[in-house]
Amino acid sequence: MMQHSDTPPAGAGSLQGDSLSRAYSGVQALQDVSIEIPRGRVTGLIGANGAGKSTLVNILTGYDSPDSGRVIADDSDLTGVRPERRARRGVARTFQHGHLFSRCTVLENVEVTAIACGAAPKQARAIAQGLIEELQLGDWMLHDADRLPHGVERRLGVARALATRPSYVLLDEPAAGLNDGEAAQLRESMRDVAARNVGVLLIDHNMPLIFSSCDYIYVLGAGKNVLDGSPDQVRHDERLASSYLGSAAQQISEGPLA
Repeated sequence: MMQHSDTPPAGAGSLQGDSLSRAYSGVQALQDVSIEIPRGRVTGLIGANGAGKSTLVNILTGYDSPDSGRVIADDSDLTGVRPERRARRGVARTFQHGHLFSRCTVLENVEVTAIACGAAPKQARAIAQGLIEELQLGDWMLHDADRLPHGVERRLGVARALATRPSYVLLDEPAAGLNDGEAAQLRESMRDVAARNVGVLLIDHNMPLIFSSCDYIYVLGAGKNVLDGSPDQVRHDERLASSYLGSAAQQISEGPLA
């Protein structure tokens, strides 16, 4: 596992991907990639489309298997463990598309997720109501999930992931479709979650959100680790600009999210 002297210290453990490689039909999606997600911190993962971010998240959460390397959570080897078992062991995630109970309301979506992870019905209702308030979903609480605007759907995905009471939560592009105000609220929610000793991984193309939210950032390029460090270190590293073109590079040069 890569060690970095300036990596934020873990609160009580970490989720690690150790030297992960994965190829599909001879195309190398990941090559010897390592990452560490400490509890109590928000870790960022960025890179251009096709850099390997989704493959890495799928491997960390059990939706894909590495050709080599290991996934370790709190010193337990999770390599080969199925997604539902990883979820029960505290590794939760959101998805870029769908994975909601479309015919259930927003409230029911969060409640059912909490119950599936062992909460009693009354406890699940309390968990759901708290998360709905935290993520500003109250106006949509009784709406079916298949009738939600895209940004609301993303926030519901975050609420469902948090309803599992995870040790680690991996957020795959949660800010897609959010306006600046909603993204700022998401940032505060992530900081609140991390303060409860949860390890948060944020994968997003919203560069102001990434650089204003994260304690530590990893950059992938062509399936490899390009660089990692604090937001200031990454922002001023010339290798970052070479990993992006166009609007993403412009976002990086802009200030933090207001």
